[in-house]
Amino acid sequence: MKVIKKGCDNPDFGKDLTCMGSGLGKGVGGCGAVLHVVPADVSNNLSTGGEAHWFTCPECGAKTFVTWRTFS
Repeated sequence: MKVIKKGCDNPDFGKDLTCMGSGLGKGVGGCGAVLHVVPADVSNNLSTGGEAHWFTCPECGAKTFVTWRTFS
């Protein structure tokens, strides 16, 4: 897809989530940072047949797993 004209971010779209860590990443255990997470920040392993979704904290590198329903 090609962007013809950039839009603006919608600050109401997404959720404020806390970095809790889920046993993976550099900052195992998380740092407690509160982050505004949008769906584009969430990684997944759907291509391998799994159903895990997570975001990686920019502060400590920990991965926090979330459910996709978080954004519904």
